[in-house]
Amino acid sequence: MRRGDVEAGLAAASKRIDATYEDAHPVPQCHGAARHRRAWDGDTLSIDTPSQGMAIAQGRLAGLFGISPDKIHIRSPFLGGGFGSKGLISGPQVLGVLAARPVGRPVKLVLRREQMYGPVGHRSPSRQRLRIGTDGEGRLTALDHHARIASSTFDDFFEPAADASHTLYASPAIATSHEAVRIDTGTPLFMRAPGEATGSIALESAIDEAAWACGMDPLAFRIRNYAEVEPISGKPFSSKALAPMLRASAERFGWAKAPTRATPDA
Repeated sequence: MRRGDVEAGLAAASKRIDATYEDAHPVPQCHGAARHRRAWDGDTLSIDTPSQGMAIAQGRLAGLFGISPDKIHIRSPFLGGGFGSKGLISGPQVLGVLAARPVGRPVKLVLRREQMYGPVGHRSPSRQRLRIGTDGEGRLTALDHHARIASSTFDDFFEPAADASHTLYASPAIATSHEAVRIDTGTPLFMRAPGEATGSIALESAIDEAAWACGMDPLAFRIRNYAEVEPISGKPFSSKALAPMLRASAERFGWAKAPTRATPDA
């Protein structure tokens, strides 16, 4: 996604940041000792499995096994910890369905701890490059966020990390992009705050570095570059109270009294 001329904004900047951030290790989904039961009755499939998206699961299984979605009955009486990790059907669940057909009886699948690192989804590792330009008053002239993320060799799921830079800070030029690297691992899936968790830590770290380069208090820098409207489209937010929250938090935590800190200005 792009707005304005990022390269021109960087060239015109008085200060520039070019930094790369990595989160190296995928963490497992929160499936615990979830039990998944599958049974066939002719061409009708019954599944007991924790699911946050049963209609999505129906469509996925229908496509994989060539049956109508109305032939698939999914029960999810207990969800447990979800946070997105039980939003899609994953590999072991499909294997359970495959196993249930030839044996002609229900099959129960129970994951061991070591099987949670990959086959049931995980948050993919990422390498994110952020380039930020600022003018002499500490205002953004350009923001470029490129995320290189990993996915499996056989399926598509891409952590939307760079999307974090669409809405937080005002800049006349913004570009966000993603690049996928195929590796021999299980397919990543949704985890809590997909994209925002990995993308915001990189973005906010780069914003801190930009504030330091400008010699500004990091809260003052954020408020100076506060986005009153959605930066890419120019559309108004339905509601937004981030700037008052930053000021109130700074006051309550005694930010102005901390060494080298100053009260955020407008």
